[in-house]
Amino acid sequence: MNKLLPAFKDSLFMNFSEPSVDWLEDTLDSLINNEAVENIPILKILMGLCKTGAAIHERNLIRQTIAFLLGLKNGSLTEEQIAAYRKKVFKNQKRTLQELERILIVLNQQIDVQHSHILGLFYRAYVDQKIDWNTFCELDEINRRMFTSDYDVLFNFALFEETETQHTDRYRIDRLASLGLLQPMEGKQTWGDVENGTTKYELSSIGEIFYQYGNCARIERLEK
Repeated sequence: MNKLLPAFKDSLFMNFSEPSVDWLEDTLDSLINNEAVENIPILKILMGLCKTGAAIHERNLIRQTIAFLLGLKNGSLTEEQIAAYRKKVFKNQKRTLQELERILIVLNQQIDVQHSHILGLFYRAYVDQKIDWNTFCELDEINRRMFTSDYDVLFNFALFEETETQHTDRYRIDRLASLGLLQPMEGKQTWGDVENGTTKYELSSIGEIFYQYGNCARIERLEK
């Protein structure tokens, strides 16, 4: 971790061409021999670990880190935005290590790259000062508890509510509500809803933030 954290810090805003989603589908051998990967400090260190041990955890962390960087680089951060972030965060070494350590630990726990990609989108919003650190952490906690199928429901919520199959898939709506992303619509319940035991929902305040900055409709879908 002592080597990974500084390397991760140096990799966040490098001037390298955006990694391709295809990297996530490459074999380990292909990645090890990829010159573009070798130019990214944290991936270079992880590749070195894989060369010596070919460990599953290191390979997974490579995939998750690439997915995170793809999310972070979704859209373009201006030099002014990056400079403001560096001034706010990087000037405090202790804070920098705490923040980046949390992200690395989370990435190392992930299995599906879509979670890491969306985490990168949230971090981009944080760098852009659209959300604060506490909100980022809350979004991270919710994101870790999401099922991959939940993203389709949340990011197509309006359409989902209008489908005829809404009752059969109701458990997904209820799960999103349990995560705090949806809330009951006040004054919108009918007697039919009461009789059927269903509830009409809308995005909560944190749900709107999750939807706005993590919306998969605006990013290329990642397949594991």
